[in-house]
Amino acid sequence: MEEEAGPAGARAGSAGVFITLAAHVAAMHPASNIGAAHPVLAGGKDVAEQAGKDMAKKVENDTAAFARSIAKSRGRNTDWAEKAVRESVSVTAEEALKAKVIDLVTPEVPALLAFADGRTADLPSGKKTIHSRGATIEPLDMTVRQKTLSFLADPNVVAILFLVGTLGIALEFYHPGSIIPGAAGALCLLLAFLAMRVIPVNAGAVLLLLAGVALLVAEAYVTTHGIAGAAGALCVLVGTLLFIDKSAPEYQFDPAAFELSPAVVWPTPLALAAVLGFVAWKIVSSRRAKLVSGHQGLVGETGEALGDLGPDGGEVFVHGEYWRARAARPLARGSRVRVVAVDGLVLVVELEEGGA
Repeated sequence: MEEEAGPAGARAGSAGVFITLAAHVAAMHPASNIGAAHPVLAGGKDVAEQAGKDMAKKVENDTAAFARSIAKSRGRNTDWAEKAVRESVSVTAEEALKAKVIDLVTPEVPALLAFADGRTADLPSGKKTIHSRGATIEPLDMTVRQKTLSFLADPNVVAILFLVGTLGIALEFYHPGSIIPGAAGALCLLLAFLAMRVIPVNAGAVLLLLAGVALLVAEAYVTTHGIAGAAGALCVLVGTLLFIDKSAPEYQFDPAAFELSPAVVWPTPLALAAVLGFVAWKIVSSRRAKLVSGHQGLVGETGEALGDLGPDGGEVFVHGEYWRARAARPLARGSRVRVVAVDGLVLVVELEEGGA
């Protein structure tokens, strides 16, 4: 026995029509619909466009005859079954009940079980009587593995994982040795590649995403006045739009329900460009900032002459350290000095303005 009852808003389309027609007891929720079983290729493309009109007619006739035979074996409306194939007719639950496509309209499973109780099912092993009244309902939840695959099979999740992964790798290039961004990026990319085995992904879109991230990274190292960054953001956007390959033979999903959300397509590439742009700006700013370590960091620092100082040299206390130093003109002990240059291990100083 098969039971076809769906939640509010559910639809039995394409293969769902044949499953419902073949059920020994078929029931629908009041807010559901059934129909539109015209044969199409995987991905929703018309048979005539790919295989020609003759093949399309052959497939349509064969499918219509198959639908009629199923409906006849279950005592259902054969004419409606053929129209659902040839004309893509679709009806509501109440209309399906009146047309004798289904047996019952109910929003509750217990009512369906009570209705089915006592009915006869014609099985290959013989006629069997259904005993379903008061049957215990045990929900069959998905396993952890199934839940994980279901989550990863969401194209929005895959796109975000891929973008976040490339972002992490890019940040590792910006700041080598930080480890965390690179490790997190590698993990996200690994999960994204695992998900790509579940859903068909456009290889060209993946290359566009990689090229986009590469251009965004290059913006920090090459002066392009924003051209590389803009091109990278555009590549990421186009790659995200084309990420799912709906023309692939293995694409067996509902095109209307299985697609990237605009909330992912538009904000995510912009956010990626903004993050990488901010990091690039910080890197450029740090390169332009004054050095605070090494000999270059001593230039401009002030200190005190520890003895008389002149062209022949002396000692100064600068930056918390004792240094050999010399000055172009004599300076008295205790004078405030400012470093103007570093010559090996000797500081070149002058009298600080206002210094004694």
